[in-house]
Amino acid sequence: MAWTIITQPNCSACKKAKETLEVFDRPYQQYDITDYKYKFLRNMMKWSGLDTVPQIWNHEGDYVGGYQELLAYEQD
Repeated sequence: MAWTIITQPNCSACKKAKETLEVFDRPYQQYDITDYKYKFLRNMMKWSGLDTVPQIWNHEGDYVGGYQELLAYEQD
């Protein structure tokens, strides 16, 4: 099962997070919140109190966090 990452264009942390997932051979599904078909994700993030990208979930559906949390996750 793939990891999930919510991103937006021109986001350096998003780019670094995707690169990190690739280095650790973690397949992922990316959702760009600026894409109209994923507009609902922006609303879900707002309702959940998440206001930055990237937002990352592991392959089991557990919330990891952002880029810094991903780095910490991979160091454990």
